[in-house]
Amino acid sequence: MIEIENGVHDIPNEVYHNSSGVSRSGLWEFKRAPIHYWNRYINPEREIKGATPAMKLGELTHAMILEPEHFTTRYIFPMELEEMPPAVLLKDVGKEMFEQIKAARKEVQDRNTAAKEEFKLVAEGREIITFDMYTQAKALADSVWRNDVAESLFKGVKVEQSIYFTHQSTGLQVKVRPDAWIGGVVTDLKTCVDASYRAFERAAFGSGYFLQAAMIHEALKSLGIKMEKFVFFCVEKTGALATVYYPLDDDALEYGICQFDQLMEQYAWCLQNNQWDSYEPQHLYLPGYAKFED
Repeated sequence: MIEIENGVHDIPNEVYHNSSGVSRSGLWEFKRAPIHYWNRYINPEREIKGATPAMKLGELTHAMILEPEHFTTRYIFPMELEEMPPAVLLKDVGKEMFEQIKAARKEVQDRNTAAKEEFKLVAEGREIITFDMYTQAKALADSVWRNDVAESLFKGVKVEQSIYFTHQSTGLQVKVRPDAWIGGVVTDLKTCVDASYRAFERAAFGSGYFLQAAMIHEALKSLGIKMEKFVFFCVEKTGALATVYYPLDDDALEYGICQFDQLMEQYAWCLQNNQWDSYEPQHLYLPGYAKFED
């Protein structure tokens, strides 16, 4: 793991993910059960999983909105090779035509080989994405910019900067990477299947969004900055690509801070004792909803 000192760092996303420090995704995996954290982050034989299509769409949308000036230096479309003339048999076309077609195929093959070498140089350090992926992300980004508040939340702000700090009671390093922030205002961009209030409320609770806001709150606090407002800006991935923003309530933030401290204490104990438990055995009861089934 890469060791990075506390403070604010402008580093690539891959460096952030390969650096030391407890992240929100790590703590959320730990909350599921300590053994899951061990398996994903400590197990020497762990499987490194790539981004899912949904994660990749979110990544591209983030890049288009938050760092459009860097998009073309990070991503590139796949090259298109010249179509090869169809092969023929000598007995079917005669020697003269056969030699002409053979020469034409050789010329195309040489041009394609040269094009591949040129593309390899141009694409170095960039990720190849399909045009369909680009089109989807562009549509989401355009929908975000049509929202009246988007410019105030995403223009002239600090984007994708990594903050490292020490959790006070455990002494362990923690890391966060806010999407966008300026002063005490933080905005988190979410691509959603359903951005309606009730659906996003469930997602926020079930996916650790309150914990995420709490960790960023504590990160800013370590820099001497009071977080005044945390805003979730949502855009739906299908249909009308509807957008909406939800400022986080103070009670929800306080819930997240308590959750953060509790998980860090539990994590510190597991780390110190090298004990990564699975689920806790307990009696299985008849669920309440079963009483209403026929």
